Amino acid sequence: MAATSIARSPVLRGLSMTQWFLQLWDSFLAFLGLARASKRKAVPQRPVQQPPAVRPQQPKPTVTSPVATIKEVYAGDAFDIKPSTQRNAREHMYREKKPGSGERIGPTDNQLKLIFSTRAALPVLAGAGSGKSTSLVNRFLLATNYLNVHLRHITVFTFTRKSRRDFIEKLVEESQFWPTPITLKEAEASVRTFHSKALQLFRAKRGRDVAVFEFLKDDVPAVTKSAEVVTAPSDVTPSSDDLLSEEENSANNVDSLMPGDLSRPQLRLLHDAYTVRFSQSGTFRDVVKELLKSSFLSPPIDKDDKDAIEAVRFEKNILRRDEQFSAYVEADWRQRGLWPLPGVRELKLPAERCALTVDNGQYVAHGYIPSVDTYVVLGVHSEIRDTMNGFGRTTPVKNFLASKNKQALLLAQCEQKIRYVTDEEDLTALKKQLHWAALPETNTAPKFKIRIPGERKLVPVFYALFTFGQFAENLSVDPRSLDQLPLLGTDSVEEQFGRACAEYYSSFYEALEARRVWTFNQIFRALADERDVLGEMDAADLSPVQHLLIDEFQDISPAIVKFVTAAQTSLWKKSGHAIQPTLIAVGDDWQSIYGWRGSSPKFFMDFHKYFRGAPKQALQLNQNFRSSANIIRAAEDALIDLRERMEDKLRGVAESQYKDLPTPVCQVTEFKSDDVVRVVRTLLRKKQNGERVFVLSRAKLDATAKAVRNAFRGVDESDLLVTTLHQSKGLEADYVVLLGEIRYVGRNVLRNSVYLKAELASSAHGRERAYDLAQQDEALRLAYVGITRAKQFCIWFAEPKSEGVFERLPRRSDYSTRASVADVASLAEQVASKESVPAQ
Repeated sequence: MAATSIARSPVLRGLSMTQWFLQLWDSFLAFLGLARASKRKAVPQRPVQQPPAVRPQQPKPTVTSPVATIKEVYAGDAFDIKPSTQRNAREHMYREKKPGSGERIGPTDNQLKLIFSTRAALPVLAGAGSGKSTSLVNRFLLATNYLNVHLRHITVFTFTRKSRRDFIEKLVEESQFWPTPITLKEAEASVRTFHSKALQLFRAKRGRDVAVFEFLKDDVPAVTKSAEVVTAPSDVTPSSDDLLSEEENSANNVDSLMPGDLSRPQLRLLHDAYTVRFSQSGTFRDVVKELLKSSFLSPPIDKDDKDAIEAVRFEKNILRRDEQFSAYVEADWRQRGLWPLPGVRELKLPAERCALTVDNGQYVAHGYIPSVDTYVVLGVHSEIRDTMNGFGRTTPVKNFLASKNKQALLLAQCEQKIRYVTDEEDLTALKKQLHWAALPETNTAPKFKIRIPGERKLVPVFYALFTFGQFAENLSVDPRSLDQLPLLGTDSVEEQFGRACAEYYSSFYEALEARRVWTFNQIFRALADERDVLGEMDAADLSPVQHLLIDEFQDISPAIVKFVTAAQTSLWKKSGHAIQPTLIAVGDDWQSIYGWRGSSPKFFMDFHKYFRGAPKQALQLNQNFRSSANIIRAAEDALIDLRERMEDKLRGVAESQYKDLPTPVCQVTEFKSDDVVRVVRTLLRKKQNGERVFVLSRAKLDATAKAVRNAFRGVDESDLLVTTLHQSKGLEADYVVLLGEIRYVGRNVLRNSVYLKAELASSAHGRERAYDLAQQDEALRLAYVGITRAKQFCIWFAEPKSEGVFERLPRRSDYSTRASVADVASLAEQVASKESVPAQ
């Protein structure tokens, strides 16, 4: 019967009897588990599929993205939280609103979903004022009191010093209602910045005898005894003195380095790397000399830029008044002893002064530099504009705007080379550039300042190279590869700068290694690489990152994502999958405001792609327990033009005690610094005990903010805080005063290129302008953050500018309106005095 069925098989049709017999015999032997010896070449067979549990892993394709994804670590549940545990925990979280009232308050249903989550990884979309910090505090206390999580195995990450301090205070206070209270020292050791925790892991394994670049100070030794980390068994609580080393505590204060923040040892190291490379590398010398030449030029403005378009509208008016206006400006510079400038030929005759051409119109230049064929134009800046109130019977502000229009017109439309000098610092930089350009060729590195196209600040060339490399490192891009950036035109300033940066970082890394110094970016990279420090660590070393609660996750950078995923994955693998890492990431894409230094909301918006196994849909906390409904609506209005946002996001719902306040967000366009001071004084005088006033500006050195700071010296920060919008993140006040327009204009080809190389370009932003368009979105989000700091009342003082958020807000609506200084002062008095405020 078997032979018959085989014979009828289509496979065997056409075979000879001998062949048929051999096939039959082979089948019989196979049935017995034997095999017939044969001299015939075996027919290739399809490999047998092995069960998944024993199937050998195939090599993975090379991943070009700077952030590797995780496939298994975050799948499924990590905890079994029984109903009895939930009931017990609720007793610690719900309390009477007022003693004897019988009304109990505590977490909302969605907050409880966060607190009692059993998932290994959970993204939480938490809007402004949604109680996310309190929810994270309760999750921490649940874990340490009921889920057998030791304090050494759980860490909370915050992004700013102020928000960290606020979280620590909340944690200590709330823990008093739980079975095991937490001391201040324990809270400080558990609530960290990424820098502090990375340093703990790094020092615990190796590097005790190396210095950290960010800690190089004039009066601090490179390596101190406090740098040593005292380790203890994981089941023993160390003494409070050993919980947080002095160096780790300092790392909690590491933010971003600015030129004025650098110590002499840091500057010396950066400068040494620059001078050594210049003396040793002919390629570096050539490119730096080209940068010196290009540093004479003011960065061009795109013709599509709104300021340039607006300037074209006033072109006839600018041309008509240009000669008279330029003479007035020059006289002011001359009176101050700032003009003429050695090395710049003055243009005195009318025929040679009107040297700049735009659309057949001739515009005034004040000087000419023959060696680089560049014209010098003197402009009006903030320090001299107040002296110009006699010109043309116009206000100083209008004269300032007239100068800005001329600047935008010339830098966007004029084909000739121009240096448009806008302040004394720029004039001083020009002097140094002239000095170095006049010297004969030498191996001595020139010391000059440069403003890279797209960047706002004029900084020393070696510092410009350093900071741009830091931006690349934050995006997990090696600065030594910046000579291979896309989008850069051949021999353009950007291409030259990218080449210089790649060369500089080779020298910088060599200088660090020779001095046994590490930067934090190098530490993060080493802790994300199994071929480096991470590979030397065992599961016990990595236990401090087992359970992570990350606040403000939307501000995370690619380098930090690599550190988190690599460390937790390594812990999981090295424990033989016995230790399950967990991660709760709380964020809000509407509050992502640190893209300029390398963060991106992409990792929060696409959380499930980078933390495989996490749910695609984020848990949402959309109830706002801070602000009035008018403040929430006005803030969301600022986001109307937002290109990239999370899908299915719910709008904020006012649930605070101030939710029904009829006071609108007030926009003031005509004001002086004294007016702002007067309004702040009214709020301070009329406010109730325990209420706070914030004055927030985009720039730390904002002139009006400085006037407010000077007017209220000695006033405690618990009453008045004058700070930047970025530093206010995570904080709240009853009354908020915003200063200045918020916008992003221009084009930054270098950063666009690094974004593209880091694969951060999104479909919403395109590829070639990914960074620029992301920054335009970020300006909208920064306004949202500023407005939502307020509980009861928000006032915004600003001069409207094209493409600005302030300019786009509705001039009159139920929740946001333009107002005069007098109206705002009256309203401030009513609100702070708790008088009835009529609906607008």
